[in-house]
Amino acid sequence: MPRTDDERMNVWTGARTERREWTWQRFALIAGLVCLGAVLVMNVPGVAEVRRYRSPASVLSHLAMSLLALGLSPRFRGWLERAAALSSRQRVWAFAIALVGPLAVIIIGLAVWPSYGHELFTREWGLCEPAQFVLWLTAAWLSVERARVTGPGTPDSRAFHLAAFAFILLALEEVDYLGIVTLVARLSGVPDGRIAHHHIGGIHDVINDLGKISLVLGVLALALVAALVLGWAVSQGLHRVVLREVFSITSLPLVGTVVFLAISQLADIDHPILTALTGQSPLVRRLREEPMELLATICANASLIAKLTPWIRPRTPADRAGAS
Repeated sequence: MPRTDDERMNVWTGARTERREWTWQRFALIAGLVCLGAVLVMNVPGVAEVRRYRSPASVLSHLAMSLLALGLSPRFRGWLERAAALSSRQRVWAFAIALVGPLAVIIIGLAVWPSYGHELFTREWGLCEPAQFVLWLTAAWLSVERARVTGPGTPDSRAFHLAAFAFILLALEEVDYLGIVTLVARLSGVPDGRIAHHHIGGIHDVINDLGKISLVLGVLALALVAALVLGWAVSQGLHRVVLREVFSITSLPLVGTVVFLAISQLADIDHPILTALTGQSPLVRRLREEPMELLATICANASLIAKLTPWIRPRTPADRAGAS
């Protein structure tokens, strides 16, 4: 039987536990800051041969962001409670700042120190791609939390668990499924792990290669994936929930996710249509891929926060006293 609104909000507040000691999260936070410092230093031109050791450098950058997220994870619920306490206008401003702030930092970095900014913001051993990996995972966590407040087995719960699975796949796409596809190709006797001289690390590489042949083929591949997901949702009786959520006002930030992802994928295949629209400016070209995908992940998280906050009852001082 579906829960009432009060019961759902009580599920949220009752699930939160206060712990005075969280040593391992603090250790993760400190370790993440140390690794982040190493990433900032190693990308300075002339300090390290990052491109020569791109794989270890990429592991370090992703480890830095993952440790920082792990260290900050005990604060996530508190931040959501604060978001729930904001007015609609304040949430719009917070969303705008979340988009404009990182983009402004990236633009300034690329304009003031182009070579350093290029390494730091547009390469997998920098900051943007590891941040995307973490933010896709936080989107999965938010989806699971949104599924939990409706109770197990409900259509909402199953639909948001499906969304969580999709976000986990997107996170794995960022890291090429930890190199498993390339490793299998090498074990199969394919030189350098490349198939027909193409790097195939994930689904996006297949779609990109099709897009290089013809943009129509790339779009058809995406449409096929969407049709398969929609077909599965219909078979599970989830289409009503999916359609309701897609057309909900809380899904407006997802428009940004789609637009920014489309720009980044067109940039990845260097499609002429994007060059015609944006020109050949080096600064603009460097903004088109990883920074745009970062904005896409921010939009996805913003949408999920908007879907979750109505179910959250901010804790009163009595709640905090009871949890301590």
